[in-house]
Amino acid sequence: DSLNVTGCTFTGVNEAVALVQTTELSPGASGPSSMFVFERNNSTANKGVYIIDAQSPKICNNNLECGSGPGAGGEQALVSILGQAKRIFGAEVTGNAILHAPNCTTGVFLGNTDGALVENNIFGIAATGYAIVVSPDAKNARIGFNTYQPTGTGREVQDLGVGTKGVLKNATLLSGWSNVDGLEQARFIKGLDGVVRLSGIIGGGTVTFGTELFALPGGVRPKNRQ
Repeated sequence: DSLNVTGCTFTGVNEAVALVQTTELSPGASGPSSMFVFERNNSTANKGVYIIDAQSPKICNNNLECGSGPGAGGEQALVSILGQAKRIFGAEVTGNAILHAPNCTTGVFLGNTDGALVENNIFGIAATGYAIVVSPDAKNARIGFNTYQPTGTGREVQDLGVGTKGVLKNATLLSGWSNVDGLEQARFIKGLDGVVRLSGIIGGGTVTFGTELFALPGGVRPKNRQ
């Protein structure tokens, strides 16, 4: 009983495919009674897909290209998963060509979501903005392997969420410690397996017992002091 949009071509200039799904649980059911699947569609010169509310939406294997203007909604994204009325769980954006350059500021926007997966997509990064924006309302987002064109812009992911997995971040060093020139910078990443890994070479700081080198953000810290 899912809502499936498959194999369609959308040609409306600067229009968006917008969805507000109001279906609740079926009587006596323990899980969502339906979900939204947007798959193998071709959308050119459009504002993209605007998911305002939905059950576990899946945006898979589409070709999405922006028109002369920005993407849908205030987020100006080609794929915006907003979660306006309540949090959206288990959203997936996988296997898409999301070509938002040069006019659209954002490829994928994750709003009020939990456990969203963005993986195996091709992004064409615009001159401004980011390929993926994880908002402060997003929890436990998972950013897997994606292809970014051009590479090395530094605007692949803007992570403002809590506990985001798959994003390598630079540590903000404290107590006089700094990165060592020519060597790997101090960084951390929460993998898709939930394990946090630290790497890098630092030096020059205070060595007194108990000195703080840097602090991990919320959602990346262990439950207990180690």
